Amino acid sequence: LQTLFDGYDIEETHTVDLGLRYTGAWFDLSPTLFYSSHSNLVCTVYDPRVDLNYDQFVGEAAGYGLDLEMNAYLGEELTLFINPTYTSLTYDKNLVYAGNTLEADGNQVVDTPEWLLKTGLIWRSGPFETVPMLRYIGSRYSDLENKDEVDAATVVDLRMSYTLPKFLQTEEMKLSLELNNLLDEEYISTINASDDSRQGSASYYPGTPFSAMLTLSVTY
Repeated sequence: LQTLFDGYDIEETHTVDLGLRYTGAWFDLSPTLFYSSHSNLVCTVYDPRVDLNYDQFVGEAAGYGLDLEMNAYLGEELTLFINPTYTSLTYDKNLVYAGNTLEADGNQVVDTPEWLLKTGLIWRSGPFETVPMLRYIGSRYSDLENKDEVDAATVVDLRMSYTLPKFLQTEEMKLSLELNNLLDEEYISTINASDDSRQGSASYYPGTPFSAMLTLSVTY
């Protein structure tokens, strides 16, 4: 058994972020650039010596992207927020182990969408707050060779809250209603996949269907 693990090094990740914040008269902007390198990346690949798929520290990957947070103040009661994220996280080389080669060089890492977006409006009027929101998850792959593509998905949510009058010694009492996935969109939330899809398999977990949650929070 020890011969299977000889020569392994621990996975290492190095990340650099560079961000700034700009505040104007009616908007604020916070872009963040990031870069990361990953060596000895844990990958689930097939080992013919034992006829099994298991985690092995044999991958190399690099990533870069941009995360943007922007708020536009359209009035005293209305705010528009837009938070897009672009991520390129790709394998640096083909995956070669125990005589097998997987064409991975330049492919997006499994279950990593290039685009994510969260946007919506915040409307406040007295004790009321309403937040309609849209979430977008870009397409991604369930295999290392980027042959099995999972479609993008758009989910609509709604948050509403009402701040109640103070009662006894309370600092704040708030009644909130959350309506998630209003359109009952069917989509894949999480992918649990073997990087070596030729010998392994992928499990797909559905996103949460339409749900409602009513909460009462009290702060003293």
